[in-house]
Amino acid sequence: MKLATLLTIGLLASAQSLSAQATLPAGTVGASGGLNFDSPLVAENFHGLSPRHTMAASLLPGRVAVETDLASVRSGQTSIRFQVQPGDCGRAINGGAPDDCASGNERVELNTGDTSGLTVYAFSLMLDGDFRNINRAAPTAYLVQWFQQEAGACFGVQYSGSADRMVIRNRCVGGSFASGTVTDTELRIQPFGAWHEYVVLANWSKDADGLFRVMVDNQLAYSFQGPTLAAEGVDQVSQRFMVNRQNGLRQTIGTTTMWLDDVVTSNNLEAIEQVYAVDRTSLGVQ
Repeated sequence: MKLATLLTIGLLASAQSLSAQATLPAGTVGASGGLNFDSPLVAENFHGLSPRHTMAASLLPGRVAVETDLASVRSGQTSIRFQVQPGDCGRAINGGAPDDCASGNERVELNTGDTSGLTVYAFSLMLDGDFRNINRAAPTAYLVQWFQQEAGACFGVQYSGSADRMVIRNRCVGGSFASGTVTDTELRIQPFGAWHEYVVLANWSKDADGLFRVMVDNQLAYSFQGPTLAAEGVDQVSQRFMVNRQNGLRQTIGTTTMWLDDVVTSNNLEAIEQVYAVDRTSLGVQ
């Protein structure tokens, strides 16, 4: 596609996103863009967590924003909408790595904080059908990562364009980041237009007692026993939500949109069960 056409698409998308930002509820946009995490309409989605933006493109108008259309809300008054548009790239907000423009990726992202040891995570995702825009140029979009500093994301949830499926990815099968066989486990759910509830039980460990088990819509979808941390990394993991179009820079035309709601993180299952139904037997806990 010609550069002039790409520039026209980018200008139109920017104008549309500025218009959309003007209609967001008062007080929900941060001083530098993105979300104002002190707003009750934002905070209701994170159940006591302290999220933060991590990538520069997340601060562009409308890229990470409050959603008030109840058709795209799981519970409460709002959800959080993530939307990548053509050309959305930049460095990490703190000025460090990664640099998505240099690596050819497009990404918006937020981080809900560091965890370690035995942790339970829960969240709900809904994807728009515009994810199919990535099929030809960027066949993978990362949605959730559990990122280990000084190593990488051993585990994540992503959309595979080639399979038109959601998958759980394990990149640390050999005990080191991407050193062994990378495994993708398909989730047999309809990816688009419906909320799906995830409950994840993890024991972050470099030893054999590590555990990563995923319930989707209250059914066991994935279970791994063994090292869940890369040997070369630190013993902390941050949970990150994103739309990350791999190799999509100046290749993918159009938007890619995801909604997030009801994020809960705790070291006890009872806190999760205040928001989500959990089949403890299938999860493998008492």
